[in-house]
Amino acid sequence: MHDTITHGVRKWLDYEFIRRKLFDGNCSIRHDPEFIRHLRNLNLEPSDRFLLFRFEEEIDYRKLYEISGISQEEFGRLIYLFHCFGLIHLQPTAGVTEPKIEVPVTAPAGDLCTYYTHCAIKSFEERNYWSCVEYCRKALDHRQDSSVYRLMGRALATHTPLRHEAVEAYKKALALAPNNIGIERDLADLYFDLGDMSQAKSKYELLLKMNPADPHATKRLQDTSKRKM
Repeated sequence: MHDTITHGVRKWLDYEFIRRKLFDGNCSIRHDPEFIRHLRNLNLEPSDRFLLFRFEEEIDYRKLYEISGISQEEFGRLIYLFHCFGLIHLQPTAGVTEPKIEVPVTAPAGDLCTYYTHCAIKSFEERNYWSCVEYCRKALDHRQDSSVYRLMGRALATHTPLRHEAVEAYKKALALAPNNIGIERDLADLYFDLGDMSQAKSKYELLLKMNPADPHATKRLQDTSKRKM
């Protein structure tokens, strides 16, 4: 899980999102009292860890950036990664407030799941898949919904290292909506892409029982037979 978060923050997460979360650099960085203990459980490069030891207890964001010797975006992503792991805490400069997701007045009272789902769909359409996953998580905090798990699975599946997590998302979607043909097809295709021909074959056979005229499932079932299971 830690490696997934690291890869997501470094390579996938929209930098504008990170920049806003870092108050555009208008903040100070403070060590968590237990940061050294937390470090023992993380797989971070020595060069990354070293940055945490360039200051005592607290330092201005911009000052640490100046002495880091790395690019602004690389520095921002690394600081946000430290923040995600609880190694540091960010204190905004006086007069600066933490950016929050605004809920429009048109959102039904208590139905934040719907609002966050709309945000997730928009992020997916814009190919901002990491934000899509984050919005899906927020939606699921308010209500368990098979369509949200399916959307999360689709977003995770766009990135090869996260495809096994996508499988789990699809399974949770099916637990809420058993035999949903769309989710079953997504999961079958994902197993196929992962090279798990045994699971893919089983799913395509199920799809053909549900819809014998499904040309996609028919073609893929033939393909699984040609590949080593």
